[in-house]
Order: sequence, then structure tokens, then C-alpha cells
Amino acid sequence: MEYKVCTLSPTHNYFSQACTLYIEAFPKEERRELEEWRNLFIEEPNFRGLAITLEGEFAGFITYWEIENFFYIEHLAIMKHQRSRGLGRLLIGSLLEKAKNTDCPIILEAEHPISPNAVRRLHFYEQLGIYPIDYAYLQPPYRSTDVSFPLLLLTQQPNVVSQHTEEYVNAIYRKVYKYPS
Repeated sequence: MEYKVCTLSPTHNYFSQACTLYIEAFPKEERRELEEWRNLFIEEPNFRGLAITLEGEFAGFITYWEIENFFYIEHLAIMKHQRSRGLGRLLIGSLLEKAKNTDCPIILEAEHPISPNAVRRLHFYEQLGIYPIDYAYLQPPYRSTDVSFPLLLLTQQPNVVSQHTEEYVNAIYRKVYKYPS
């Protein structure tokens, strides 16, 4: 299995496929409008994306933010026909390595384990050493017409994040969602 991880940007060969996957993988209330998402890559210096290919074929992406003293994973998606091959693990692993080298926590949101898919996702993250913390978190809406909804906050450094959760959440609200904290 030959895979390659590379930077994702609007000038990247696989960007149109990433856009299609972004729309297919996330319901509207869990993602930005496509033009806004595209513009983040260009205009927001702390927003990053990585693409992964398998045997030369686009297979998925991860987007994340480098915020002050932590990394925030916004989206991770793998093409349906490429799932269960460890590609998501490789993308998360590349970010875990970066976090380890900088001693920064990674924070991400996940659904509460109330559906089989949500349970599977949570188990996936836990296998990577990323666990939920005890915090009543609400994801702000991406659009003014949407509403906030409860999610779990997960991290690979639960002791650090639990001690400063409010600071991390406020930074996520301000930087990622442009939402007053």
C-alpha cells in the first residue's frame, strides 16, 4: 500500500475532489459553505489542510487550525471506498507527531455515542489515544440560521486540556467559528 500525505490547498490537484468529499461527508450544519472553506486556505494563516493519496488516487483529507498553544482538528474525511485501510489513522498520526514535537494538545469535537457511527468514531479516536474530557460543550453554528448543538471535546492530553478548558473553548469560538465567547 503506497500512500502519500501532502499539503492541501485550492491550487492542489486534488482540491476539487476534497471539495466534493467535504460536501458528501458532512451535513450542512457541520460544515462551512464551500466558498468560505476554500477562502480559509488562502486567507487564514492558521488554517491548514493535508490530503492523503493511496496508490496515486485521492483518498481523503484533514483540516486543522494552529491556535496559540494547541491544534484544533476541524474535519477529517476519507473516501467511502478507501475507508478501513488506516488512512484516517495516518492523517491523525501526522498531526499527533507534530503535536508531540511541540508539546501541544490536539482538540477536536465528536458526536456523543448515541448512534453506531458515533460509537465507531469515538472508538477510532480512543485507539489513537484521543479521549473525551468532561465538559458540557456546544458547537457554535456555522451560519446565523443554524443552532448550536452539544458535542464531546476530545484530546490526547486530557490533564492539560481539562485544567484550561475554558481558555481552549474560547479560542476555538473566536478563531474557528468567529463567535463571541
